[in-house]
Amino acid sequence: MKLADTTEERQLVADEERGRWIAVVVALLLLLDCPGRTLALQSADPTRVIGMSIGKTRTSTMRGYLKAWDKFSRWLRLWADELWPSTAARLLDYFLILLDEPCAMSAPQIFWQAFAWLEKAAGYNVDARLSAESSVKQALDFANTALSCKAPPRKQAPRLPACVRASMEVMVVTTTYVMALRFFAWCLLIMNWGSLRFDDIQHLLPGRLRMLGDLMVAELTQTKTTGAGKRVREVPLAIWKGCSLTGTPWLEAGLVMLELVGKLERDFLLPRAHHEGQYFLNQVAKYTDVASLLRATLCQLKTLKLTIAGGWAETSDKLLPEVLCAGFWTLHSGRAGLPSECAMLGFTKSERDLLGRWCPGGSADYTRTYRQCVAAMQRRVVEAHCCDGAANLSEEYDIKDAMATYLGKAVGPQEAETILAAWTASTRSYAQQMIAAHSVEPHGAAGTPAVDRPATPRHPAMQVPADGGPGMDTSYVIIYTRGRRSARLHRTTGGCYWAGIEVRDSEAYKGLPAAGLYDSRCKFCFPEDKVTGAAPSSESGSETDSSDSDAQ
Repeated sequence: MKLADTTEERQLVADEERGRWIAVVVALLLLLDCPGRTLALQSADPTRVIGMSIGKTRTSTMRGYLKAWDKFSRWLRLWADELWPSTAARLLDYFLILLDEPCAMSAPQIFWQAFAWLEKAAGYNVDARLSAESSVKQALDFANTALSCKAPPRKQAPRLPACVRASMEVMVVTTTYVMALRFFAWCLLIMNWGSLRFDDIQHLLPGRLRMLGDLMVAELTQTKTTGAGKRVREVPLAIWKGCSLTGTPWLEAGLVMLELVGKLERDFLLPRAHHEGQYFLNQVAKYTDVASLLRATLCQLKTLKLTIAGGWAETSDKLLPEVLCAGFWTLHSGRAGLPSECAMLGFTKSERDLLGRWCPGGSADYTRTYRQCVAAMQRRVVEAHCCDGAANLSEEYDIKDAMATYLGKAVGPQEAETILAAWTASTRSYAQQMIAAHSVEPHGAAGTPAVDRPATPRHPAMQVPADGGPGMDTSYVIIYTRGRRSARLHRTTGGCYWAGIEVRDSEAYKGLPAAGLYDSRCKFCFPEDKVTGAAPSSESGSETDSSDSDAQ
């Protein structure tokens, strides 16, 4: 399915795969002497009736259950010559087999869930199900406990340090980097400020990413607990546009890159990058593709310095040593950042649960309050990174502790100590420069929305060379894309992100160019077009739908 190019092809492949697994379940239940089979044989179409009993189980879940059942059924035929366990003792014996063989810690739990699911599909009443007997549940608890004692402690991915995020912000807006690295750095920042899993990123629709006031908003079409057939079909996402440690407009830059990366109509956010990194293919990026992009991005990050003018500029020094670029941070690192920092700032668990949508609920009130609450927490975190009272936030002791353990195993204690000393000096230098670059008023109580503060903190601007941007001595610029098949007009001041960067295929004008020279006008640079309808608007984001009025 991941190799399919279009949305229609992927849906067709997904439907075919689901049909194959449903056929396996139907064939199995037709062999058994169960209530579901008896009822189905009385109907006009027994196969479809049994297929209906599966319900809304996801294909991936069904696949895992049937693989667990296949292993059990092969053992059951050799052990007792049965197609279906006649007593609960068969399940107890199988638990003992799992404990004796080297198996995954989750193997007993997955088997029990698979068997309970099949019993339900077979039409057994609750009081007649073997999986519901107390002896089976006690044996399951015993097996889970025994295997968990042998397993190593659960490893959690370290969060991304502030200096790494700051360097990524600069990478996003620096056109000297290849497009693949810039856009992936933007996705990593979205994962951090939106508390997203990697799978969540791929369920963001590019055409539905949009600016609503000072927030970038979107909807997650599927998570672990939502999606088609679930009580909650979609959950909201909101990122405040002031979520920038360096003051660079990285959020707006990524929205502009969306149409350069691929078609806005695609049903995934991150495509597979070409091996040279200059452009993307019209295919979904696999986990292995993205893991290689993560390493390449971390290797290219540069140390930042504060300039005399109060802006940020890259140095020639690499931010991270090679040993930390592969294996230490993972694609799960972005999700833990914002909730961890909010916990240090005193936000309650109920407030932090909004960040990762761990308790999404299903009412309209959730969407209405979500954006305001999340924006307030994001604003507090940005302010905390820029004030003198955020020493613990800047020190990031948890990251250093995990780094020391990782380096000790990777390069030995002596070299690990040297790398840690250099890292500590680098992060402290960054924190001191960050505090010096900002002047933020003391914030209020934890969780209190800063309604009387300006929408954006006083960040220093990114330094742009005197000849590096079209907005230095002009008022308008036409930017050509898609092999000059598209010409879009932008303002160079007070508009979108394009004002501050150099674009190869563009033409600058001191006055408003004639309408025939361009075919559309950027809706961020010309917001009045939405009201007057005077000129074609940009396709860089979808228009706000009627549901957004309820969500504010």
